Amino acid sequence: MNNSFKLMMNAGSICNREVITVDVGVSLVEAALMMREKHVGSLVVVKRTNGSAVPVGIITDRDLVVQIMAFEIPYDQIKVNEIMNKELFTVNQDLDIWAVIKQMRSHGVRRLPVVDGLNGLVGIVSIDDIICLLSSELNDLSDIIQFEQYNEQAKRVILQ
Repeated sequence: MNNSFKLMMNAGSICNREVITVDVGVSLVEAALMMREKHVGSLVVVKRTNGSAVPVGIITDRDLVVQIMAFEIPYDQIKVNEIMNKELFTVNQDLDIWAVIKQMRSHGVRRLPVVDGLNGLVGIVSIDDIICLLSSELNDLSDIIQFEQYNEQAKRVILQ
């Protein structure tokens, strides 16, 4: 594998940079409405530090259902920071995609916030992003095979 391909295959190059974030003090109702409005299943919870959004947690639609609704807990006064997953795993934007996959597997997560060298949020990478990338690469490889077969058939016709 050449080095230019490796450079393109890092967390920063494939992450979604339009991350939907929420501050720690936002209510669950506001968070749920934001998920609905933005058509996302998770929000990165951030604290603003020196003008930068630093991820401190993540909250998913599943968290709302499993931790609150399933137990019929009144949610109108609950804040995001009370139920967010505080054991947040992040990856640096320069981490290669294979290491990102290993991180996801070892932590059992489907999405990872992507940060810069100062832990500022730059994006989020999900298993869906990785599957799309890899399927696109596999499709390109398939095209090579088909093109090679076409060329071989064309050469045979000429030689006959």
